[in-house]
Amino acid sequence: MIIVHARGSEVVSFNGYLAPAEIAPAVQRVSFNRALESAKRFVGASVYKWELPSQEEFIRNEQHDEKASFFPSQELFWTKSKAKGGALELAFRLNIYAHEPMSRQYVFVSTASGEVLGTENLIHHADVNGTAVTVYSGTQTIKT
Repeated sequence: MIIVHARGSEVVSFNGYLAPAEIAPAVQRVSFNRALESAKRFVGASVYKWELPSQEEFIRNEQHDEKASFFPSQELFWTKSKAKGGALELAFRLNIYAHEPMSRQYVFVSTASGEVLGTENLIHHADVNGTAVTVYSGTQTIKT
């Protein structure tokens, strides 16, 4: 993974992570369905967005695509394994959108063992003090 920092069309700097020249062979003993079950157990929600017809209809309308769905797609990624000292391991990256309780995260599940290797939250929360100019109450302090 390389991140390039540019100013206009000029590269100013770059940083990131380069994998070693040799990576262990990709092993896929785990099916996508088993990986999905592992991810769902890890998240532990009672209801997922793709299980609700109203939410599936919403995403199709919002995306203007009759095939759009909240159901996770089959994506393969190389990711660092904490259990293997940071070595790269092939994993399914599952976009798990839970409805109850609400959460959304990428869950990385090993294709070799079916274990959850890590997560990346896709919903972030922060409260910041700010000000708003209102029509009837002047300038007010608000949380954004």
